[in-house]
Amino acid sequence: MGNRIHSLQADDFTGYPIVLSSDHSYIHKGLGFSLVGNSGSVAAAGTFVISFVTPSGKYVHLRPTSIASTKTLGLFTIAEGSTMTGGTEATPVNRNRNSLNASLVTAKTGATISAEGSVKLVELFIGSGGNQNTRSGGQNGENDEIVLKPGTAYSLKFSNIGENDSTVFYFSLFWYEEQEG
Repeated sequence: MGNRIHSLQADDFTGYPIVLSSDHSYIHKGLGFSLVGNSGSVAAAGTFVISFVTPSGKYVHLRPTSIASTKTLGLFTIAEGSTMTGGTEATPVNRNRNSLNASLVTAKTGATISAEGSVKLVELFIGSGGNQNTRSGGQNGENDEIVLKPGTAYSLKFSNIGENDSTVFYFSLFWYEEQEG
């Protein structure tokens, strides 16, 4: 994650140059987005899928910043090139609340995978907050940035790998969109 020095901007108090991380800079430009929500109840051995399709001509830098499970262990995977059907359109939120820019990503929650992509980009185990035998909190993947291919479908799958109980997965995804190379 690089930093950018804004040479024309100085802190009012110290007079030092303002330094912003790349993420912070994209948020200020109105190009940083979030998708925050939960799966609803997922039965033992069940799954919850987010269909995430990147726009043509843009590099999407995705980071699964926070993932948690309420009751049982889970597995979070991102697969490239998945084929999915159904789901409910999800509207990403611009992280700069003063910007009118809309994300060009098409996201649907509750999708069904008909063919999972063969390239797994992420596989994170999710601890649970509700079971004392597996209580380990959630996952924080903010250092797991992936630059996704333009015009490609990705499945973001939450799998309940607990043996008996249903669970609810909570997620907070962050990404920014930049012009292709």
